[in-house]
Amino acid sequence: MDGYLEPGASIRYIMRAKNRQFLSVNLETRNRRTHFNIITPKNTMLYESAKAKNAYRGQLYLDGDHVIEVYNRSQRRARYSLTLGVDRGNRQGGRSGGGRDAFAEVKSDCVQAVAKQVRASRSPSVINVKRGENFFTVRVRVPGAQAPWICEHSSRRIMRVYYGAEG
Repeated sequence: MDGYLEPGASIRYIMRAKNRQFLSVNLETRNRRTHFNIITPKNTMLYESAKAKNAYRGQLYLDGDHVIEVYNRSQRRARYSLTLGVDRGNRQGGRSGGGRDAFAEVKSDCVQAVAKQVRASRSPSVINVKRGENFFTVRVRVPGAQAPWICEHSSRRIMRVYYGAEG
C-alpha cells in the first residue's frame, strides 16, 4: 500500500490474525520521522518502529484485529510504502510457513546464550517460557547454579541474559 501523510497525520490498517501466526510489517519512506506502531487486539503496544526500525516480523499471541498505525511526526508531507503479511502457520504444531516453531527458536537461542555466558560443561536446560506483551522470558537451569538464569528474547533476538539471583 502506498500513500502520503500530511504533517502530524496518521492512518490505521487492520490485520486480522490468529495466535501463533507470524505478522510481518515493512515501512519504506525517505522521511525519518515517519514510523508505525502495532497495537494488539487488547489495545496494548506490541511494537514501536520509532524505537527500533521500520520493519517487524514476529509471532502473535492473540486472536483478533491487530492495528498497524503509520504516522508522520515531521513538518513536511511524507510519502510511504507499507507491506503487510501474515503467515498462516500450521494449527497442529503452531509452526510458521518456514516449519520452525518460534518457541523452539527462542528456547534454543536462550540455551545457547546461557551456555556461552557460563561456559557450562553440561548443557543448560529450559525450565519454562513465559510470553509477555513484548518479549519472551525464558528461565534456564544450569547444573550447579543455585538460581536459574533468565533470558529475555524479542522473538527476533536476545535482549538480555542474566543470573536469576541478580534480578
